[in-house]
Amino acid sequence: MVMNSIEDSVKNLVPSQYDEVKMGYRKVYELLAGKWLGDTSVAAQIGHAELLMSLITPKIIVSQVAMQHPFR
Repeated sequence: MVMNSIEDSVKNLVPSQYDEVKMGYRKVYELLAGKWLGDTSVAAQIGHAELLMSLITPKIIVSQVAMQHPFR
């Protein structure tokens, strides 16, 4: 399902008119989708998240969590 969506993703998510940029996006998409979806090990089945913390205002810590590979 995810691999079948590659052309839609290139068309709708790549804000470039250059074929080289689109080809690079395709390669990264194929690599990530193949690695995370093709691997059946326990480590590959765990969601990957990024935790960001910042100090913008004194005495206030801001934390954010983002999915890195939301294919699953």
